[in-house]
Amino acid sequence: MIKLDPKQIESLEKVQDRQDLCEKIYSYLVEHKTSFSAYQVNYEQLKTDIYTSFDLLVSLLLTDNEVICQLIVWNTIMRKDVLKDPKIQDFIYGSNIRGKDLLSTLEYYELKKDN
Repeated sequence: MIKLDPKQIESLEKVQDRQDLCEKIYSYLVEHKTSFSAYQVNYEQLKTDIYTSFDLLVSLLLTDNEVICQLIVWNTIMRKDVLKDPKIQDFIYGSNIRGKDLLSTLEYYELKKDN
């Protein structure tokens, strides 16, 4: 899972618009390609996927930039398009879940699946 250091979190919290945030996420992922070598990533499509994920998250959840960044990584790399799954969307709408709780749920499911 992507873990941001305090300096990165601070810079993300200063982001005011969609393009700035999405470009920062894209740059981070490209700079750290080796961290995601276990996943099949189409880096030509990645930027579009990041913007799509951002738009989807903003429509589903009100949360902070750090959580949005982590959920975008889930949706674009770790579990491609997990947020487009109608069951996941029903879960989000039905439970009124917060972004951090959704992230915890995804991480728990991933750990449980690996065991």
